[in-house]
Amino acid sequence: MPSTAKGYRYPATTEPVAQLSTATQNLANDLQSKQGTGACGKTDVVASNVTNAFKTVTFPAGRFTGTPNVTVVTSNGNWFGSVGAPSATQFNCYIRQFQNTAQSATVTCNWIARQG
Repeated sequence: MPSTAKGYRYPATTEPVAQLSTATQNLANDLQSKQGTGACGKTDVVASNVTNAFKTVTFPAGRFTGTPNVTVVTSNGNWFGSVGAPSATQFNCYIRQFQNTAQSATVTCNWIARQG
């Protein structure tokens, strides 16, 4: 069975019709295994007269088999976001006031996680 340079198998033009189903299933399996897994969302982190705060975000059950790469951005220009203690099931979403002055705010954090 032929494959692309990146290893995706596909049916040959001379493939017997009886084997077409298997060849198509192989292609679907290749695509699924190479595309990786992801999740994204947003969460509100509440800061009460502090310079930083965090909230633990839980991923959908069973989504990741290992620790994904997680990125966080905030919707508030006075606070920046960061990631701590990522695992296959959760991560901590941290916010920090960029001038390091104690403030109270509810900061929306947008996050994306990707494995593979």
